[in-house]
Amino acid sequence: MELSEEEKRRREDLANELLILFLLLFNEIEAERLIHGDLSNVDITYYKEMLYRQYCDKVDVYILLLLALLGSGMTDEMREEIRQRTSFIVDTTLKYDAEFYTSKDRAIMLAENETNYVGNNTDYRIAKYQGYRHKKWLTMKDEKVRRTHVGVDESVKGIDEYYQVGLAEMLYPYDMSRNGAEHPEEWQNCRCTIQYLR
Repeated sequence: MELSEEEKRRREDLANELLILFLLLFNEIEAERLIHGDLSNVDITYYKEMLYRQYCDKVDVYILLLLALLGSGMTDEMREEIRQRTSFIVDTTLKYDAEFYTSKDRAIMLAENETNYVGNNTDYRIAKYQGYRHKKWLTMKDEKVRRTHVGVDESVKGIDEYYQVGLAEMLYPYDMSRNGAEHPEEWQNCRCTIQYLR
């Protein structure tokens, strides 16, 4: 979908909100590491629930106006995807003791990825509501595009059909509704978009 200047600004605002959230999470984890020397006794459930709740709060604000015309906010499916995504972020952060995993660079990357996920999910729901029946997967058409994404570039599907992207089945870039959670290599840092067609 072509983004208006207003939507670009809203996505930038969401990315900044998520960036702050990820940086706070990383700071708490680093403080635990400093105080206790390792993370073997850390309450993983606390971090997962904290990140999940705060992430959902940010997304609720973002989609409130966009989806008001649909008479709905965040769906149960989206909440479940966010739960999977935040669990993955916390697990990965706690698993590795390398500086990158609690760095500002990683927080920026995550904020961009998650903003793209929320934007793509919202675009999909709005397109369905507006009566679009088809969609076209579009890559950036440069040397950085994954081979598996080149394979679906320009392909047109029904709006509810899944793209086979490597081993992942996705409705749109960053989708985890089927088995995307099992294949983060297909959505992390993805720059693809979807064009909706009547």
